[in-house]
Amino acid sequence: MNPKALVLAATLLLMQGCANNDFSTAAPDDIAHSISVIKNDFSNSDIYAAPQLTHSWDFAASYAARLAAVKFKETGKVTDTVAITWTYMGKNWMFFRSATLKGPIQLPVAIGARNVDYCSSAGNCTYRETISAELPRSALVNASGTGLVIRVNSAAGYVDVQLPPNYVQGYLKGISGI
Repeated sequence: MNPKALVLAATLLLMQGCANNDFSTAAPDDIAHSISVIKNDFSNSDIYAAPQLTHSWDFAASYAARLAAVKFKETGKVTDTVAITWTYMGKNWMFFRSATLKGPIQLPVAIGARNVDYCSSAGNCTYRETISAELPRSALVNASGTGLVIRVNSAAGYVDVQLPPNYVQGYLKGISGI
């Protein structure tokens, strides 16, 4: 997938806003019914976005992730993506830059926005980074019973993004008709 299309997909997904529902334990049918369709006459694709999952892995660090299907208008081809926004505090950027699945399977990645939201007089800042990755449909189907783990690498190490089985099942059910 074209990296610019991945960045566009991630940007549109993030512009949808943040729901406070906890979809990590929701029934697959609830997730399927919560998929939003983003159609735009100025884009070459339509986006089918699952609800956002959030997770804190540290006192001052969290991520928000969501699966989305990007359907290209010209060809009808559908590409599955995950968009992840990281929010964390510290003195340095983490610089998220690549993603892999178990195997290892390297995923095509597009780096989105990197923002500093706030800095204190002590030099600690709140950072926000966005990354999106293309996912093989087969990986999603295989993960529908166990969940999907995406290892996202940064200059400071890695974080495993967890997408639970109910979320993957609901996503696949919700996009089955496109």
